[in-house]
Amino acid sequence: MSTYGKRVSNSFGAKQTIAYMSHMKVIGRVACHIAYYVDSVLAAPNCCAYLYDFKTRLRKRFDLPDLGPTRHFLGMHITRDRGKRLLTVSQQSHLEKILENAGMAQFKPVCTPMMPGFTLRKATRAPSEDEATAIVSVH
Repeated sequence: MSTYGKRVSNSFGAKQTIAYMSHMKVIGRVACHIAYYVDSVLAAPNCCAYLYDFKTRLRKRFDLPDLGPTRHFLGMHITRDRGKRLLTVSQQSHLEKILENAGMAQFKPVCTPMMPGFTLRKATRAPSEDEATAIVSVH
């Protein structure tokens, strides 16, 4: 995977139009997923020779710097382990920014949004009007 173009930074909370497009190109046994966002291009082929050819053709037509192996793209952190043939994609930093903007960064994460030890039981009666109002008001 390689990234081309300028790095794009998002400003959270601002209304913006996202211009993202991707397509898959297959030639014989070579497959390449290509993603475009504003002025960035991400190419992920299954063949190094195709990636080299793709880079060469882009450089002939456009003045694009080669930013090397992809580490970040569209708010995602990308990690490669070539030995294990493993690709990991994480949106942790993006989610942390969302929590920060929502004023929830200081909250402690839990597996479930319930108090520990709380047991759910089947209702034996219909909720009262006050209980129904409280249930509806939960976001």
